[in-house]
Amino acid sequence: MTTGSSGFGEAFSRILKRSGTALSALQRQLEASGHSVSLATLSYWRAGRRRPEGTRSLEVVAEIEKIFGLMDGELSRLVGSSTRIGRVSSPDEPLSDEKFIAAKYDVAKRLGYLEPVPLRLVSASIVADVDERGRARRTSTRVIIQPQAEDIVAMPFIEISEAPSSVAPILTAISGGRFTAVASDSGGHAFGAVFEFTEPVRRSELRSIELLVEYPDEYPPVTSVGHATGTKCRQIEIWVRFHAGNPPEWVVERVETPEGLQEQVISRPGEAFTTQRRNFGPGRLMIGWGSGSQ
Repeated sequence: MTTGSSGFGEAFSRILKRSGTALSALQRQLEASGHSVSLATLSYWRAGRRRPEGTRSLEVVAEIEKIFGLMDGELSRLVGSSTRIGRVSSPDEPLSDEKFIAAKYDVAKRLGYLEPVPLRLVSASIVADVDERGRARRTSTRVIIQPQAEDIVAMPFIEISEAPSSVAPILTAISGGRFTAVASDSGGHAFGAVFEFTEPVRRSELRSIELLVEYPDEYPPVTSVGHATGTKCRQIEIWVRFHAGNPPEWVVERVETPEGLQEQVISRPGEAFTTQRRNFGPGRLMIGWGSGSQ
């Protein structure tokens, strides 16, 4: 298989010709889906003069695959190894609460993952939708991962519930693979499943996947969302969309790292709130919300 900028450019050019799509039309489709990219950049990619670099460019490539109905990774695997990813240290534990750490590792063990999967979280984008009662109903997560030591065929995905629950959230694989085995800890604080990739992800290859988590009515009210990483992540972005008829009176942004916990309260955030961090981790980035006294 050809890799690198030439292989990507040739494949991208063939797809455009086969579909009869002009670059300007593709750019408009990308813009409509929230992915901003210039015509010049698309032209350079098509000609093989440049290749996609950085998390936003890789997200654009994943969206192009969707637009043209390609298989997951059909274009992104041709990008090749990025020289801008950098060296990755061993993963640290991003959680600080011993109760949640124990629950997470209990689920990981039940799923057959006694040791962490040797991969890096390159980027994560989380979108949460909140209903009129102030409860998150669903979160959509798109991540870009990169194996570090070996090819991988699957990885565990674990959801933490701050309040114990006898009802599990509903996990759906949107793109990049499928969920197989599921498990929960005995205390009802952690729920997980094995995400099996559509195709094995080769060492140093970048792969984009998308997941959906839905919270049933019986699940404890979710009034905060976030993401944790055990290694340094190029970019983490969280976007919370509140119900237009009942936005919260405040949101709180929590940043938890080995150096400690930082919090910032924002009053009257409106119908949406977003935050992002670059070169973040290990640690956890969270957004909470509510009304009345905090």
